[in-house]
Amino acid sequence: MSKDKIQEDWCKDDGMLGNFSEEEGDLIIRFYALLGERWSLIAERLPGHSDDEVKNYWNSYLKLKLIKMGIDPMNYHIQEYVHKKNLEYFSSRNKKFNADASDAESSSAH
Repeated sequence: MSKDKIQEDWCKDDGMLGNFSEEEGDLIIRFYALLGERWSLIAERLPGHSDDEVKNYWNSYLKLKLIKMGIDPMNYHIQEYVHKKNLEYFSSRNKKFNADASDAESSSAH
């Protein structure tokens, strides 16, 4: 287990990073790209999380995650990351839609 993974798990267990899902983390990154460090506006879009929790999660985890990916989070040029995440999201939804449509066709054919 890597040092970073151990630290991340310890912070999560200790409650230091709040209780954020991966989806909420992605939303924080997207909102940060649009709004910058307007933590209260970002927190309003994440029910159950305060602006301090969002800011701490950003500074303690998400910002470091982006830096490790070679993305400079402080220059607001995280649009490429956001675009990639959007493509992944819509691609997975499209696959699910196609699978559901295929299931519906096969069940109606019987």
